[in-house]
Amino acid sequence: MRSVPHNLAWTAEQRDSFKPLHYDPTLCWLDTRSADQFCQVRFERAFPWQLPLNPNCLNQLPNREQPLGLIADVQSVLIYQAWLAEKGYQLQAWLSPEQFLQLDSGQWPMVSGPQTRRLWQANPFLIEQLANALLFPQVISSDRGSARLALDLGCGGGREAVYLAKQGWQVVAVDNQAPALECAMDLARAEQVLVDFRLADLTKPCERPSETFDVIYQLRFLDRNLFDYIETQLKPGGYVLIETFAEGVQAFGSPKNRKFILQPGELAQRFAHFDIIVDKLGTLSDGRPMNAFLARKPTYKSRSEYDESKEQ
Repeated sequence: MRSVPHNLAWTAEQRDSFKPLHYDPTLCWLDTRSADQFCQVRFERAFPWQLPLNPNCLNQLPNREQPLGLIADVQSVLIYQAWLAEKGYQLQAWLSPEQFLQLDSGQWPMVSGPQTRRLWQANPFLIEQLANALLFPQVISSDRGSARLALDLGCGGGREAVYLAKQGWQVVAVDNQAPALECAMDLARAEQVLVDFRLADLTKPCERPSETFDVIYQLRFLDRNLFDYIETQLKPGGYVLIETFAEGVQAFGSPKNRKFILQPGELAQRFAHFDIIVDKLGTLSDGRPMNAFLARKPTYKSRSEYDESKEQ
């Protein structure tokens, strides 16, 4: 077991002070009991959870702004609390398994069965476009069959790739960091989906996927040298979806390098010959500005028609 940093650990008195007096519907509960115990009775907003084998894998947890409750035995609660605190999460309540079973079910909403919702969330912009059906009927024509192929550039922990796989997509997800891909593969196994994860350096053309795709996306990742590649590897009628940091983010501390920051109108200018569907500015919960962009590659009758469109 991991040692508990002294500056993060609760005393017994502090631990006991985190026992909740009433049900808080805003909390998400991390439940460390066995799978059988969890399915027998649980909070509605409870999720089965254990410390990840890789301490850097946070992709199965919610955003740090989400307040958490914890169900864990007395012997391990400090270890869980210290780990969560070190990662920046807000643990606001704790119950031992024995205390949980003693709660009045009339005052504490409880259910049985497995949790069908997930604790983590994929990128909201990607989810929004899927919900709007922009990425479904248009990318599939009768002569393509039912397969939908997406490419995730700089996939990191793999949330979006796994999310798409759960929606029935075939996904190729690429990153140059082996530890991140290990976390992504753990998430795919936990969600029981198949994703084609690839360790590759996207700055090297020879390591880039050679397939053509219905959707290519990059989120909180920007490499302008990939724009030509994206355009080439998109099928006619396919989509490019990008959301990353916009001008003004420097005031928030990170990122500061302009290489990773979009300029106003940059994507609309670069993909001007595409059908631009979304090009908007927004902010993260911490205030950092983001540019969300979605465009569709036109369908051309000939290569010369396509080349002419780019010259306009």
